[in-house]
Amino acid sequence: MVNMNVTETALKDIKPYEKNPRYNDQAVEPVMNSIREFGFRNPIIVDKDNVIVCGHTRYKAAMKLKLKTVPVIKADDLTEEQIAAYRLADNKVASVATWDQGFLSDELDRILDIDMSMFGFTAFGDDEPEPEEKDKLEGHEEIITCSIESGEIYQLGDHKLMCGNPEKTKDICYLLGLDADKYGDVKFNFKGKNAASIIINAEKKGTKAVCIEAEPRKVQEAISRWEEMTGKKAIKVSKKQWQDLSSDGE
Repeated sequence: MVNMNVTETALKDIKPYEKNPRYNDQAVEPVMNSIREFGFRNPIIVDKDNVIVCGHTRYKAAMKLKLKTVPVIKADDLTEEQIAAYRLADNKVASVATWDQGFLSDELDRILDIDMSMFGFTAFGDDEPEPEEKDKLEGHEEIITCSIESGEIYQLGDHKLMCGNPEKTKDICYLLGLDADKYGDVKFNFKGKNAASIIINAEKKGTKAVCIEAEPRKVQEAISRWEEMTGKKAIKVSKKQWQDLSSDGE
């Protein structure tokens, strides 16, 4: 019977494996974000001497977060050879798995209030698309690299998207020229994140979205995804034009 007892262990008592062959520094920040958002849900695996078998990235994240204790499972029933093999296999099998980009995109679209870019996801899903997906994304290169500046407003069909600061009242006021009764069911998002998912989700449901996105690149990604989905083109609307459109018919 495999020992699966999870114990809270002092971080200072856990030892990294000195010959760990996996470079993981670039993954530390996303893991830190995951721990902040969801808690420390995945225990570190150690051997009988408390040397890490699996979980070096979680260990580094815990160190940066200044955690005192972390959940640990002790694999003290494995031989030294099994420990060495498990350490390599745990890292390898994760890299072998691939994403179904369609399902992944659908799942990301369901997540409206958590910024998945904190965990390494882009607006298209995984940071490393499969080879057959790369050709599909190449057509978006011009949009993704184009220049979008703070203060610009875009009309994506019935949806409105501003590149702005959600902390600034004046930026929100530009978008609040909407009349909810006139435009029907409107999803407002002034948190400055996940605009792409909110707009795509609203498009699928036949509702309207009005969003502020703080980062220009994320505005570009939202536009790209909406255009891919609908086959339409987003329109850049000046602030004066936006005010005219918002007051049209009132």
